[in-house]
Amino acid sequence: RIFRTLPKTADADQLVALARRFRSELNYNLAFLTAIPHNNDVPHCFQDKVEWVQEHYPDIPVFFGPYSTDKYRHCKPNDILVDDRGDNCAAWAEAGGRAVKVGKKNDLSTALAQLAEILQLECEARQR
Repeated sequence: RIFRTLPKTADADQLVALARRFRSELNYNLAFLTAIPHNNDVPHCFQDKVEWVQEHYPDIPVFFGPYSTDKYRHCKPNDILVDDRGDNCAAWAEAGGRAVKVGKKNDLSTALAQLAEILQLECEARQR
């Protein structure tokens, strides 16, 4: 039950708090968009991911790609994806969205700064 027992990363709450601001200040829809393993070889993956989110962030729904390569199909113009895979980010951007990469090479502080800048620009645009 690997996905049910994953520990929350140290900065997860900070990232989610910023994402919630998009919802509260700009009326964006906020959701986790996740995927199942390509071979669908992890029993209980769907259930475990949903239960993990319900435990840690019960106000945010979970959607499945179903596979990682399908995430871009959920994109609408200007939607924002935060993802740890560069190929997902590229496909999302090609579909008309904005993508912020997080992961080993892109530390969370960089992603938070990018998201904060998007939030600020969006808030300023709505005030005009």
